[in-house]
Amino acid sequence: MNYSHLYENLGRLFYAVAAADKEVNAEEISKLKEEIDGIWLPMENTLDRYGSDAAHKIWMAFETNDEQSADAADAYEIFKGFYHDTKAQWSSELKHKVQKTAAAVANAFNRYNKAELQVLSDLHLLMEV
Repeated sequence: MNYSHLYENLGRLFYAVAAADKEVNAEEISKLKEEIDGIWLPMENTLDRYGSDAAHKIWMAFETNDEQSADAADAYEIFKGFYHDTKAQWSSELKHKVQKTAAAVANAFNRYNKAELQVLSDLHLLMEV
């Protein structure tokens, strides 16, 4: 799997979760950074062209979507297309990490809300977990 593309698309997905309710808050951002440090940076050692761990692309894609006030549904659809194109390369462990991070971001601010639960449900069905 091309981890650089994976991380970029995960950033879109996690943005879609955080922005599902039309608002990204500091708690969700903090939780995503925690998840990147705890789960994604240690997962493998791909480096970007600048010599940094490629997992930082998760944050860069999230931040870009947030700065551009991207539509959460559009971000999710882009992730969904990427997932379908690379589905054969997704291990159950990778799917579990994605689900865990998405749930952690959604739960970071005042628990889950209806919009975030819908994205999490859609993700669960997409990944057939």
